Amino acid sequence: MIPATICVMPATLVDLVRSRGGVIGRREAERAGIDPADLTRLTREGELIRVRAGAYAVTDDWLAVDDIGRYALRARAVLRTRPELVASHHTALVLAGVCTPGGDLET
Repeated sequence: MIPATICVMPATLVDLVRSRGGVIGRREAERAGIDPADLTRLTREGELIRVRAGAYAVTDDWLAVDDIGRYALRARAVLRTRPELVASHHTALVLAGVCTPGGDLET
């Protein structure tokens, strides 16, 4: 189990998030021994970015990608927090790395 200390967790958390496609859900983090207070603290300190309620990405990774990369991270965040959903159409293609759609990625 991962110790819930700020001095050990960031590198371990980075590896965990990256192993899950760049986004981790709150419940996944809890199963790995990272409590909600740690997620809140790491977000406040700028180590993590809250992509959506209950889903987090490493801030450096978020800042390193373009709009398509952020679109993919947001889609993964939705899928992590809503497991009953599936990606289709443009989103599925972006997640598969097949294409980069034009147009408004916010809709």
